Amino acid sequence: MKRMNDFDFWFVGTGEFAALLLPMLAKRYNFSRIITRAPSKAKRGLKDEITPVERIAVEIGLRPLRTTVFTSDELIISEFTKSAPDGIFVIDFGEKILEPFLTGTELGCVNIHPSLLPKYRGAAPIQRALENGEQRIGATLFQLAEEMDAGPIISQISAEISLEENYPEIMNKAAALGSQLANEWLSKITSGANKVLTYPQAREAATFAPKISKSESEQSFDISATLLHNRVRAFYPSPGVWVPFRGKRLKLISTYPLKETITSSKTGEITVHEGIPTVKCKEGSIILKQVQPEGKRIMNGEDWLNGSRVSMGDVIE
Repeated sequence: MKRMNDFDFWFVGTGEFAALLLPMLAKRYNFSRIITRAPSKAKRGLKDEITPVERIAVEIGLRPLRTTVFTSDELIISEFTKSAPDGIFVIDFGEKILEPFLTGTELGCVNIHPSLLPKYRGAAPIQRALENGEQRIGATLFQLAEEMDAGPIISQISAEISLEENYPEIMNKAAALGSQLANEWLSKITSGANKVLTYPQAREAATFAPKISKSESEQSFDISATLLHNRVRAFYPSPGVWVPFRGKRLKLISTYPLKETITSSKTGEITVHEGIPTVKCKEGSIILKQVQPEGKRIMNGEDWLNGSRVSMGDVIE
């Protein structure tokens, strides 16, 4: 019977979610290879930007291998053919995985996805879940298949989230949940279980989470306070949410919705709630806890109110 350290895995990942998971998993998993995408080309005079996974790998003493197209990389294919690992984690990588990697290992290619699949398949599951006002965040451990995020499920877990938590906070929570699932999976394997059971996803229940576009940054108060607040926390820190104010952009950093509508005559009108600027929305009102005027630093709503010559009754268009 193999012990935990006897199993050899590859870790294939690129983005921030994968970077959060790498050090968590590396505590229990033996990763003989860390594979990430090659740095993106920077503008003239600036250094090429390495991936979040490469940055974290170097910090924890692991040496990553860069690739441009993983599934056709001759060096990687050659190494895989000569000595395939027991399994491969492919997380937040940004490339479709094909053969021989898909089914060429004993334990297969597994993925940790930050949603309760089949809900929120795609590039931005956490952001879209927050935007939609989900009250729980989930994580799914599943076997990769050719169709995106559609492979059989090994296990799932979820946890409650609050209305005040934003994307980075929820991403950390989802990574911890995913790491827990992966560790439980490895424990079952090392305990002598011949086969870990999986179950197929319900295709008819699938929903999709498309990537956040920069055009979604511009918002207005002509929507419900709850929806605007959910977009603020979902799109933070990038691409962020801003509204036009006096010909410039006012970025909304931290907000909170009020179900009751502050008495005013027009959507976008500024009032004060417990000393903090509050704006009437189409439904309800939204408290501006932190904002960032264009070209300035992030500041508390009260400081912005006092320093920008904003008067009660002014309207943010």
